[in-house]
Amino acid sequence: MSRKSFDPFKKISVIFTDCGGMSEGAVDMGGPKREMFRLVLKYLEESSLFIGQEKKFLRLNMHSLEKKEYFFAGRIIALSLLHEGPGPHFFSESLYQAITKGIDTCEPSDEFIEEEISNKINRINNFDPDELKEYVLEEQIFSIAGCCILDDKEKLIRDCLRFYNIHRVRPALDQFMDGLKTAGILQLLREHSELFHQIMCGNKTQISSQIMEEIFEFQLSEQGSNKRNLENRLRAFWCDFLVDCEVAFISNLRLVESVDQ
Repeated sequence: MSRKSFDPFKKISVIFTDCGGMSEGAVDMGGPKREMFRLVLKYLEESSLFIGQEKKFLRLNMHSLEKKEYFFAGRIIALSLLHEGPGPHFFSESLYQAITKGIDTCEPSDEFIEEEISNKINRINNFDPDELKEYVLEEQIFSIAGCCILDDKEKLIRDCLRFYNIHRVRPALDQFMDGLKTAGILQLLREHSELFHQIMCGNKTQISSQIMEEIFEFQLSEQGSNKRNLENRLRAFWCDFLVDCEVAFISNLRLVESVDQ
């Protein structure tokens, strides 16, 4: 992705190899490519670039910023969306809001701040006005954030959270959005934020036979006709096939999990 000849629109072909460099031998018809994107997005989700439990916000890492890792993270997400890969699904609402609506529109949260800093900010509620002034002067986190309004505890807490959760990571966010600009994906996210919300922030949905069955609408012949009787049989076979696929998928998934363990 760092080559000058890089073109996001060119076809991506993926080959998986074993430790000895031997390939699977299969032609990439889409499956290996999607699996590659799934693995990379999983790696990004668990990397030091993000902070949070189930849903994530950006974490500022100066080493990663210097190496443009936020840019490449945004670019690989854009490529996954462009080349029929999965969406990240781990964006927090505030991160998605910052990307699609602007950083000033998202609400800060102590969920995406280091625990030590978060605890110091929340201790504000424990002090009376005189103690609060002394506490704020002693703790450097408040001077670093430029927070000095002492007569309004709620505003002081909100300003501190906004600095450490949002404004402090602005360089990382800008670089990340530059990566998302690949192939115009960032512009599409902003223009159609509701359509992209599920694949960026929503939980992953495991496809079931019932979901697959509801996707299709059957065009049936007149009730009582010979064609309708045949179509009903075919419909029953189709439903049985979907159930068999679901059972086989669950069995294979359990087998993989047992091997991993």
